Amino acid sequence: MPESVAHLHGADGSCRCLRGQDDERGRTVMFRENNMLAAAPVGRRRFLAGAGLTLAAGLGAGPRAMAQLAASSIAPSVGIQLYTVMPSLSRDFEGTIRDIAQIGYKEVETIGSFGRDPVEVKALFDKYGLVSPSQHIVSNELYRVFDLWVKRQIAIADRDKAFLHEFDLSRIDETVPAAIASAKAMGQRYVIWQAIFASQIATPEATRKLIAALNHAGDLCADAGLTFGFHNHDRELEKVNGVSAYDRILAETNPARVKMEIDFYWMKKAGADYGAYLKHNPGRFKLCHLKDMDRRGNIIAPGSGVMVSRELIDMARSAGIEHFIVENDSSAIPFSAERNAFGFMTEIMQP
Repeated sequence: MPESVAHLHGADGSCRCLRGQDDERGRTVMFRENNMLAAAPVGRRRFLAGAGLTLAAGLGAGPRAMAQLAASSIAPSVGIQLYTVMPSLSRDFEGTIRDIAQIGYKEVETIGSFGRDPVEVKALFDKYGLVSPSQHIVSNELYRVFDLWVKRQIAIADRDKAFLHEFDLSRIDETVPAAIASAKAMGQRYVIWQAIFASQIATPEATRKLIAALNHAGDLCADAGLTFGFHNHDRELEKVNGVSAYDRILAETNPARVKMEIDFYWMKKAGADYGAYLKHNPGRFKLCHLKDMDRRGNIIAPGSGVMVSRELIDMARSAGIEHFIVENDSSAIPFSAERNAFGFMTEIMQP
């Protein structure tokens, strides 16, 4: 039986009550929940920031000072990894993209190009006012396997076999250029390698080969004008003689060409100190995945657990993270959980 990848996409999610927020232009965002529109009031921090800009203008502040004050009052957009809503995508692709935009998400991270023409996907994002900074590498063939598995039309062993084939290091000169082509067509900047298997870090020599492959992928992306990234789970954070495979990846990959998408949940699950990783590797972390953890360690929606907080967001921003992406590793959660997550994330991300 092939090596399991269940740890990559396995837990279920839960939700809490809807919380709204105003958008970046100070307008009231309207959320549709159970066919009813709910208006969210302007947040206190956003109100005070706007008042500060008005006061500064009244006192004759110069353009540069006004620009700096305005920049400090703008929160990054909340994004979502669309694997989270994959069953809905399978049923109604355009309708799901529309619903994500109506919730208020501005950024979306893709699963390859969803087995579709990436030019058509980009046109759909444009139609609904969405941008996509990044993709997780998934070929059209692997996406079709995922889609069949979500529909429970194939066994998990068949899904895992296809996943392992896609991320075989010997295929990197096929896998990464195909991802680069789709990323360019969708206007993305980051191409993310999101999977490591036990065999790839089983020995120091295996880890060395993995690192060489990641550096090669970084070169391929850089030569194409894009940026390669690596997304962690917990497996590579296990320490052997005080050093983890993740430590080696950070130390031995080219920091200019291999950036990191940090998944805070899997860091915490592994018992790793994500604050220390951010502090000691300035400029390496550009994106993050945000999901929450309940008291038993299970994955739940941001705002429903004990981990995601304003302090975590502030730490991430200080470290240079630019993209904040809501994700749930289970695609079977209720769609309403992503509405709730957006409301919570928008609130705590206000500067």
